[in-house]
Amino acid sequence: MDLLVKTLKSINLVHLSFWKCKLNSQRCKLLAEILYTNTSITDLYFGCSQLDSEGEKALADAFCKNTTLVSLDFYNNQLGKLLAKSLIKNDTLTHLKLAFNNLECEAGKSFAEVLYKNTTLIYLNLYGNRLGFEGINAIANALCENVTLTILNIGYNNICSESIKSLAKALHQNSSLVSLDLTFNHIHSDSGKLLAEALFTNTTLTSLVLCSNNINNEITSGINNLLERNRRFRLMNNFCH
Repeated sequence: MDLLVKTLKSINLVHLSFWKCKLNSQRCKLLAEILYTNTSITDLYFGCSQLDSEGEKALADAFCKNTTLVSLDFYNNQLGKLLAKSLIKNDTLTHLKLAFNNLECEAGKSFAEVLYKNTTLIYLNLYGNRLGFEGINAIANALCENVTLTILNIGYNNICSESIKSLAKALHQNSSLVSLDLTFNHIHSDSGKLLAEALFTNTTLTSLVLCSNNINNEITSGINNLLERNRRFRLMNNFCH
């Protein structure tokens, strides 16, 4: 692993992937050094790499200054707020995947701040992070103002009915989101109605994933009809332009 990191300083790569590599703080610092000056890597993947807080800080500092990364995936690494704060300063990243990182509500608030200030991010995956009521509400409020994010996955986050109200409000106001994933969130039919009502005014969302929730077929069918209407609008707009 250490030899690989050193080798990366002398070659040009576009995609770099680490899977179950046990990246301790020392190795993360070596990688951070590369990211400070590297101008070729655009796609970086860290899967189940057991990052510690010191290693996360080293990488977060590098992300603040790196100007070439476009896609970043930290699947299952138990990250926190440091990474979110670094992304506020990053103006090149477009795709961020952070599934299963135990981020919880405070980190959810930090990512809401990202959505307020970052103008390049178009894809955000926060699946399975226990964001809670406060985290989801903060993200929903940020969506009311964000104009760049097009795909958001907040499935498996135990979203409560109050958070659905906030998300429905966001859908009334947001005009950039195209896909929203709410899989595995124990959403009931009453909350499903709020989402359906939001889609009467929202004409940009074309995909709303509601698998493994508790919404009855009538409401689900109504939502699908509204999404199909939006897909037709999108096709017509693309054709006209």
